[in-house]
Amino acid sequence: MTQTKIVNVAAGVLMRPDGHVLLAQRPAGKPYEGWWEFPGGKFEPGENAEVAVTRELEEELGIRVLASSPWVVREHVYEHAHVRLFFRRITAWEGEPRGREGQQLAWCALDTVNLDPLLPASVDLIRWLQLSPVYVISDAAGQGIDTWLARLSSWLEGGHAIPASAAASSRAAPAVPGVGASARAVSVAAVGRDVSVDAEAERDAPASAGADAGESAVIRWASRSLPRLLLLREPDLPADAFSHLLTETLARLEGHDVRVLVSSRHPEQAARLAAERTRGGLHLTGADLRALSRSGGDVQNEMQASACGWAGQKNLQILRSEYPLIAASCHSVEDLQRAGLLQLDLAVYGPVLPTRSHPGSAGLGWAAFAQMLAAAPIPVYALGGMLPAHLPNALQAGAQGVAMQRGVW
Repeated sequence: MTQTKIVNVAAGVLMRPDGHVLLAQRPAGKPYEGWWEFPGGKFEPGENAEVAVTRELEEELGIRVLASSPWVVREHVYEHAHVRLFFRRITAWEGEPRGREGQQLAWCALDTVNLDPLLPASVDLIRWLQLSPVYVISDAAGQGIDTWLARLSSWLEGGHAIPASAAASSRAAPAVPGVGASARAVSVAAVGRDVSVDAEAERDAPASAGADAGESAVIRWASRSLPRLLLLREPDLPADAFSHLLTETLARLEGHDVRVLVSSRHPEQAARLAAERTRGGLHLTGADLRALSRSGGDVQNEMQASACGWAGQKNLQILRSEYPLIAASCHSVEDLQRAGLLQLDLAVYGPVLPTRSHPGSAGLGWAAFAQMLAAAPIPVYALGGMLPAHLPNALQAGAQGVAMQRGVW
């Protein structure tokens, strides 16, 4: 039996600072004529994803990409081909996109993408683009429940995924070695609309200033406009204390657009309540993730059952029907692939940097983290020692954003 050849394809997710993304309609004469997709095309010999997407977008849209970062890698089997799609986020470019092959283009707000039909490989990405760049983690046991709840209220009143006080106090993070694209200075028009770049100062700015402005503008929009993500994970709290924490947290969230996920180390009812009240859901421990991937949720023996919690013993299809969001803690590339095969919504991976909870560990470092994410099939958040200033590093490395605990509270 002959094995189907996998075709590598690079696709660009052009992101404007107002939260719109560009979709293109496949032109006449091509498979899936008339369907909508993120623009891009096949690798040519010797190309990587960054080079391929730059060339393809120039050929298809007439723009010159100035800043792109890796994101997710998806495989899809169509009737005509088995494709491996390398999606890259594009935040700075020269020129106005136009359909050079006669294809229609559409700038779409993320919450109102109503183009039909949409290529199957692009459907999940529309949902993922609506995930906040910051995934915050509770710290009630470390700070005391009352103190943490007060800080939660302050965070909610700020209306932003990153507290202004935390962002202002953070040092600038160093660039990720060997990750991301270099870019020359560009005009404000090249990175979309409101990028908060002073035109006069821009003339004397360093080479990457325009690209940095484009990325920063997208981050600001996403942190301000997308639903915020909060993980309740308190392994050191007794059950009654956690129940009280959950009740008080949900009460404070009334009127705020925050999606709460509950760690699977806590009771099932807590995760269900978070899903019902906030459109949030469940965050799987590593043990539960591995149990689900081995058995599809039908635990086969007592030894396997003892290694995981209640979530690892559930049927995966039931979990998907009950929880709008399902996340997982990953500790290896294999874990990331498991999360992708289970079609989870997001994952955290780390520790990237040294943490207070693991003082003897240096962490992966940004270069190793980027390598781990090179074929990540779902959005991944950098975990471990994260501060708001590390968000650009995480994006350059291919992450969805950062998962923070002490860096927020």
